[in-house]
Amino acid sequence: MNPNRPKILMLGWEFPPVINGGLGVACHDLAAAMSDHADITMVIPKAADGFKMKQLRLLGVNNLDVSRLTPVVLPGQFLPFRVKEILANLDPYYTELSDPVKGANSASYFSGYGSYLHRACYEPFEIDSLYGGNIIEKVIHYAEIVTSYAEELSYDIVHAHDWMTMIAGMMIKERTGKPMVMHIHSLEVDRGGPESRGWVFELEKKGMEPADLVIAVSHFTAANISRYYGIPAEKIKVVHNGSRPVKGYRSEKPYPEKTVIFVGRLTRQKGPEKFVRIAEKVLEKDPHVRFVMAGGGDFFRTALEESSYKGIGNRFHLTGFLNADELGYLFSVSDVYCMPSVS
Repeated sequence: MNPNRPKILMLGWEFPPVINGGLGVACHDLAAAMSDHADITMVIPKAADGFKMKQLRLLGVNNLDVSRLTPVVLPGQFLPFRVKEILANLDPYYTELSDPVKGANSASYFSGYGSYLHRACYEPFEIDSLYGGNIIEKVIHYAEIVTSYAEELSYDIVHAHDWMTMIAGMMIKERTGKPMVMHIHSLEVDRGGPESRGWVFELEKKGMEPADLVIAVSHFTAANISRYYGIPAEKIKVVHNGSRPVKGYRSEKPYPEKTVIFVGRLTRQKGPEKFVRIAEKVLEKDPHVRFVMAGGGDFFRTALEESSYKGIGNRFHLTGFLNADELGYLFSVSDVYCMPSVS
């Protein structure tokens, strides 16, 4: 680390090679560009052993000895509403089509917070899915650990990404007085519609209010931040996601049909159910087309069942999550890329 360069403590939820969607890729490329100007320490829930990047120190909570950290209790003002036990599945990525077995644990969903926040020591942060299960508990767990661990780090600015890291960002700013940047890639009003109001919406609002700067990835997002969250426009700056040159190539297709692909997390925001309906209508007119849905998420099982019920299973394929090489191959054999996102 260069002592003459600004030091940034970046808080993220995913980072290559452990990624579930586009947020990890965006954070990686942003950190790579910023590393020419600043020294960055990125703290994420789960990091792969041995991953290295120039001018970036990557820390995964899963690799920390959290038992030695001083427990941190979240003050009430950092929780948007009073926590109490309720008998309902609540998850910002949950839809009515979600797998109830893999979703939230209904009655116990909020019940553990009171005792958890006052626990004498932390357990290691090991998770299989970054967004699955009780994600809200993971967010609070992450905030407690990162807030405590930040006391051992040296930095000038806190840079947090999306609602998952907002509690940690607010806590660190409160305790240190360091300037804080909130980087908004996606909003609850994008994921659930303009009428969405709940824990995540309130957290986004509370997270952006004390921020010294709010970065939006588009003018559309910036407008929504002002319109729905009441954040002054003068505090918002638009920084579009960058792109890296990709050399195009084609691969030989293993079948003669034209191919239409969907790539993304299989959640309501991305409109996967629309892709299934598109496939059904196209195949009514032309059976010589294949549809490929690449990605994982709560709609996976439903898409599999729907394609079977509609009688298009022989022309509708689900791949699950694909790494960069596999995704490159899929693009190279495809004819049309379809993005039916609702936002």
